[in-house]
Amino acid sequence: MLNMAIAYVIKMILTDINHLILVSLRLQSSITGYEVAWLVFT
Repeated sequence: MLNMAIAYVIKMILTDINHLILVSLRLQSSITGYEVAWLVFT
């Protein structure tokens, strides 16, 4: 049970990092890209 919780937390952290990277890339491209990324990843 504890292992599952730890794995879940790690997965969430990695997902958040991926989202931050994608959002930052979208921001560099355009605000519209950021809005699309926000809609897709939230």
